[in-house]
This record gives sequence, C-alpha cells and structure tokens, in this order.
Amino acid sequence: MRPTKLGRRVATLRDARGWTQVELAERAGVERSYIALIERGYRRTPSRRVLRDIARALRVTVDELEESR
Repeated sequence: MRPTKLGRRVATLRDARGWTQVELAERAGVERSYIALIERGYRRTPSRRVLRDIARALRVTVDELEESR
C-alpha cells in the first residue's frame, strides 16, 4: 500500500520535530503501530478523535492535517 497524503504529512511533521513514531504516539496517546499504519497508508480514515490528538501533539490544527487529504 502507498502512503496517503495524510500519512506523508504526519511523517513529515513528525520528522521535522525530530520525533520517532514512538514519541509521537506517546504525545498523542495512541499506539505506535497506529501511527505506522497512518504513515504507511493502511489507515486511511482515522477517527476525528485520533486526528485531533495527533494534530495537538504536532502543534497543528486538524484542518492543517486534513488539507493533505
């Protein structure tokens, strides 16, 4: 499966902060494997709650994450 725009955006923002998937997962309160699924394109439509938590951890808005969809 190819990464989605959302997955690439999450990975890019995470990398820009110098964080591992584990660090982002801990900050967002989700499993590391879930972050990996999003970044790889296996989880194309995360719940609004998960998007909100990831956005908050990355210090962006949900709209900024979704612009990439």
